[in-house]
Amino acid sequence: MQLDRYGEKSANNLIDSISRSKNPLLDKFIYALGIRHVGERTAKLLAAHCGSIENLAAAQTHDLTAISEIGPEIAASIVDFFHEPKNIEVMNKFLKAGVRPQKKEAMGNALLQGKSFVFTGTLSSMGRNEAQALVESLGGTVHSGVTTKTNYVVAGSEPGSKINKARSQGVAVISEDEFLELIGR
Repeated sequence: MQLDRYGEKSANNLIDSISRSKNPLLDKFIYALGIRHVGERTAKLLAAHCGSIENLAAAQTHDLTAISEIGPEIAASIVDFFHEPKNIEVMNKFLKAGVRPQKKEAMGNALLQGKSFVFTGTLSSMGRNEAQALVESLGGTVHSGVTTKTNYVVAGSEPGSKINKARSQGVAVISEDEFLELIGR
C-alpha cells in the first residue's frame, strides 16, 4: 500500500512505530485509561499488584483495598470503571485492535512488599531515583515525608530533619549499609 508523501523507509518506520505502541507498559496503559483517582503512582501500584489488565479488570473492591495506599474510594472508582458498559466497549476495541499491555510479574511475595521507605541525606552507592526504583522493583514504596505508616527511614550522609521526625514517631532509622543488607546487596 502506498502512503502519500512517505518514502518506503518512512512508511516502514511508521508501521513499526504503530506496532510497538500496541504493547505499552502496563502502568502507563492503566494511567492512560483516565480512571478517576488513579494517577501515575497508583497505576504503578496496580500494575505491580495485578500483573495484567485482565486481572485488574476482574478485581473486586476488597482485592484492591488490600493493596497498600489504595482505599475504598479509589478501589470503588476502579471497579466502577471496569463495569461501565462504554468502558467495556473501549477495552474490547483495544483488544480487537491488537493492543496488549505488557504483563508484569505480580508482586505477591516480593522482598519489600508492603514496606514503606523514606530517604534522607546523600546516599553514597546510588542516587535517590535509583534507590526509589530499587525499592519499588522489590514491592516497596517510597515517600518524601515521614508518617506513622513509614517502616524505614534510610539515613545517608548529612541527613535532614526527617531523621528527627522518624525518631520521635518511633520509625526505624537505618543506615545505607543496613538498607543494602536488607535488600540482599
